[in-house]
Amino acid sequence: PDHCWKYSGQEHATPDQERRKLDQLLTDSGKEKFNAVIVADASRWSRDNLKSKVGLEVLRKNNIRFFVGTMEYNLFNPEHTFILGMSAEIGEFQARTQALKSITNRINRARRNIPTCGKLPFGRTYSEADGWGIDPEKKKQIEWAARQYLDGVSIVHIAKTLGMNFSNLWKILNHRSGTTWEIRFNNTKLNIDETVNLTIPPLLDEETIARIKEQARANKTYTHGEIKNQYLLSRMIFCAECGYALMGPVSYTHLTLPTKR
Repeated sequence: PDHCWKYSGQEHATPDQERRKLDQLLTDSGKEKFNAVIVADASRWSRDNLKSKVGLEVLRKNNIRFFVGTMEYNLFNPEHTFILGMSAEIGEFQARTQALKSITNRINRARRNIPTCGKLPFGRTYSEADGWGIDPEKKKQIEWAARQYLDGVSIVHIAKTLGMNFSNLWKILNHRSGTTWEIRFNNTKLNIDETVNLTIPPLLDEETIARIKEQARANKTYTHGEIKNQYLLSRMIFCAECGYALMGPVSYTHLTLPTKR
């Protein structure tokens, strides 16, 4: 039937990957829309033995025939289901082995200060021949943004002027304008969670970066927003627990301390 082609096409067969077409096929297998399933080879059915067993059980309950190419596998025959199970187990082993090799290689490359994943940090360049470098135009943009921010200009206004996302600009100024680029490699299935720090050319000098971080801390406390009521030591005294500036009782003309008994 023509409608059966909606289940065809490529999908990840590896563990932990979403497979919408397969899920839809299993759901529809009990609606008498088709009576057989054909896969190109056993590995395309599944490389996750648990999901393979669950899926084959659904097909078996709904009396759906199962073919690998032109060869039919009887889902009620223990030998045939064993072969399909072994195929899924081998496929899962190969997929996990490749995933382990991939993440291990990327970690080792990162330890050699070679970019291994995602985009390069803003304003930096890399080539195997020349190594790390800096985009001069982008460096000028960040230097200008830093001067503007330290002069009290809103980070939102600065980002809009540069045509950048303000949260991305904030991340660059605070975390990616120095000499360190932190990359985290995380794969819970392989029990790997490792962070590698790469050394990269700086966009700003250390003094400017320190001033930006200090300004950021100040913006959260004593320089944040307009002061509605003026009082002595305004926004200069902080809570030891939460770190926020303490406020005075502005509704009173004076304070009366309790008499010590």
